[in-house]
Amino acid sequence: MKIAFLSFGFLPNIGGAQIFTYNLIKLLSKRGHDVTLFLPYSVYKKYKLIGLNDEFKVFPILIFESFFLKYLPNILSISLNIWQFIKNYDLWQIILTYPAGYVGKSLYGKAPLFLTAFGDDIQKDSILKYGLRLNSNIEKCIIETLSFMDICIAITDTVKDCYLDLNVDKNKIVNIPMGVHLKRFNSSCNKNELRLKFKINDNETFILTTGRYHIKKGFEIIPIIAKSLLDRGIKFRWAVVGRGVDKLDHLIKSNNVDGYVILENEVGIEFENNQSRISSLPSKSLIQFYKSADIFVMTSLLETFGMVLIEAMAAGLPIISTDCPGCSDVIIDGQNGMLSPLNEPQIMADLIEKLINDKDLIIKLNNNVSNTIKYYDWNEIANRYENLYENTICKKLY
Repeated sequence: MKIAFLSFGFLPNIGGAQIFTYNLIKLLSKRGHDVTLFLPYSVYKKYKLIGLNDEFKVFPILIFESFFLKYLPNILSISLNIWQFIKNYDLWQIILTYPAGYVGKSLYGKAPLFLTAFGDDIQKDSILKYGLRLNSNIEKCIIETLSFMDICIAITDTVKDCYLDLNVDKNKIVNIPMGVHLKRFNSSCNKNELRLKFKINDNETFILTTGRYHIKKGFEIIPIIAKSLLDRGIKFRWAVVGRGVDKLDHLIKSNNVDGYVILENEVGIEFENNQSRISSLPSKSLIQFYKSADIFVMTSLLETFGMVLIEAMAAGLPIISTDCPGCSDVIIDGQNGMLSPLNEPQIMADLIEKLINDKDLIIKLNNNVSNTIKYYDWNEIANRYENLYENTICKKLY
C-alpha cells in the first residue's frame, strides 16, 4: 500500500502522538508498504537536522503553515490535494483532529481518511483548562473535521465517547489501543546501575512515575504522598522522570521530602550504533528506569490512554493509578493494577504501603498482566492497522 501520514508534530519532540506515529510508520515500512510522512516545514526542518536514515520518506506540506492555517487554510489543503493527485496514495493516516485533520479533510473522496486522536485535540476539561475544544471556534472545526473522516480510531473507550459526543457515527469508530515493543522490554538490563546512581539501598522500595509535567498529570500530590510514606516509616526512593518535572522542586522542599523524591529530566532520543537511526521509542535509558523500579505510580487527573501504563506493564511493574478517564480504560482495579480516587494522597499512600507489604498481591497482579500485555504488543497493533486499512480500501473500491 502507498500510505501517506499527516501530522503537525514529530520528532525530536517526544510525546504520545509522536511516539505512536514514529513506531507505526517504522513498522509499516518494514512490512514493505510505501510510507510518506507530511509535516509542517518547521517540524520537517527540525526532524531533518537529526540526520536519520529511516525507511520512510518525509516531506514538508508547504512553508509558513502556521500563517496559512490561521488565515488561508485552503492553501494547505490545495497543497495536500496536489500531492494526492501526483502520488495517488491509497490512504491517509491523520494524526490529531486539529490542525492536521482540519487541513486533511479536503482529501475526502480522493482516498480513505483515517484519523487517530490522542489528547487535547479530542478531550476538554474547563477545570484543568485543558483541550483545544475550549476554544469554541476550534471546537467547530474539530466537529466539522470528524464528519469528513472515513474511520475514527479510538485508542480507548474514553476517546470513543468523545467521538460520540461530537456526533461521529458509531459505525465509523474502531478501537485500537496504543502499542508497546514487548521484545525491547524483555531484553536484559542492569537493574543495579540506576539504584547505585540514586543511592537506593536494597531495603528501599524504588517507586517510579514517568511523563511530562502538565497540570493534568497530578504530580503535585507526589510530595504529599511521599511525606505520608515517610511518616509511616516506609523506606523508599521515588523517581519522577519527564520534561519539566523540575517545577515540583519547591513542593518537594516544602514537604521535607528532598532526597526521597528524585526529579529527572526527560530521557530523549537515543541513536543506534551507526548514528543514522534511532532505536524504537521509548529509549533504552527510559526502559532501564522501568526495569529498575519496584512499583509504578500514576497520579493523572485526565488521560486519553496513559501510554506509560502499558510500558510499566511491559516491564513487569505492579501499578497504582488514579481512577481517571483514560487510565481506568487500561487498568482494571485488583486485576492488572490498583486504582485510587483522584486527589486522594492518603489513599494512594495506603495502596503503595499495601503493595510493599503484600508480595502475594504483586504476584497476582503480575500474572494477570502477563496474560493481557500481549494485546498491546506493537506487532499486534500494526496488524490491526494494516487489516483496517486493507478492509476499508476494499470496501471503497467495491
